[in-house]
Amino acid sequence: MCPGAESPAMAADEGEAMNAALSRSTIRRQYGRLRSLAAGLLAALALPASPGVSAELPLYGVFWQSAPSHWVEMGKRLYGEETGQTVGDADVLVAWVDANQDTIADLLVYPINPKLCGEPACEPRLYSFVDDRYRERIAGLGDSTKVMPAYIEMLPWYRGIHKSLKFDASILHWNGKDRYERESLITEFTLDASAFLQACSTSPSLLADTSNPNTADPAGGVAELCSCIAYQFGARRIDQADMDRLAARDDEKGLRLQQLDAESESACRILYRWQPWPQPDAFPPRGNDVRGFYEACSRQDWVIDSARIGSPHRAMALCGCVAEGLTRQGTPQSSLDLLAELYRDETSEEDVLARDADIIDASDQLTESCVSSLRHADYVNGVDRPGSPKPFKPKPGEE
Repeated sequence: MCPGAESPAMAADEGEAMNAALSRSTIRRQYGRLRSLAAGLLAALALPASPGVSAELPLYGVFWQSAPSHWVEMGKRLYGEETGQTVGDADVLVAWVDANQDTIADLLVYPINPKLCGEPACEPRLYSFVDDRYRERIAGLGDSTKVMPAYIEMLPWYRGIHKSLKFDASILHWNGKDRYERESLITEFTLDASAFLQACSTSPSLLADTSNPNTADPAGGVAELCSCIAYQFGARRIDQADMDRLAARDDEKGLRLQQLDAESESACRILYRWQPWPQPDAFPPRGNDVRGFYEACSRQDWVIDSARIGSPHRAMALCGCVAEGLTRQGTPQSSLDLLAELYRDETSEEDVLARDADIIDASDQLTESCVSSLRHADYVNGVDRPGSPKPFKPKPGEE
């Protein structure tokens, strides 16, 4: 199944999702009333122009958050929890990414204060959300990840549901289990690919593909693409039997092999410019500060303890999602401040309804949408969690 696609079971569950989606009001009824970075920081970090060193951003990079941003607050908290230190506004850069393509924010944290790690340069961190908490995925790779922020990229190809990463000259791929590893550690391709290369290089569909830019020598362009695909198969550790099935263009190949086939061809089409190199979405300028709401929401007991949330990190993911929706909608600062007061238990829901009923409706709608995203993330990551769609289980032989 393609990342992000809904299964029949999930589609059938959508009616239940709408009825049981967790709005702020639902939480309150069910559980009761329980008890930045400076504007010029990136400019100061920019590399000076020098021979052999480009000061330009890479073709496909990441967008580091500018103040005020609740994602920076989340990154500070996660890095602080890991290191046991107090992390200040000027200690880290934070970028919103979706490394595992499950629609819930993952955070790339770049420590810029060497006092945090006791070294001249600190290792970046990637906190990826799965189930009930954020899990760190790239620590321990040393100099492979100690590069300037402008040279960190989320690559447009993936392993399973995980995007690959680039830290200047180092490529990191998902290891299929629990973290990223250096490309150089991946087992070299040792299979016999001759039959596959022959079948691929003479593929009528590839030869006729109008996106092939090598119009002077289409056969040569296809041959190069096929060699790239064969390498990608090897990097993904398929066995000889699977390679032979791919050479035979077996339409009955299992779901895992279909996925590896699609991943490999997609990566090579991008590398050889058969399709455009994708660009990340830019975050719109922020005209308001939603950090007060985010902090109050993510630390509120009746959010953390609710049935569909159930952990501090899951509350961080939910409240970050809602906060992002509020700021992208251009919610007035006065409304955001009033909502923060409500989540800090400094005012009543009745008072907020009387003063600004629209902010209650907006936050409830966003909360329901974000809970649905959390449930979708459970499904995508194979998490069997109460209230979420059951993870997809392939039939025997389709793994």
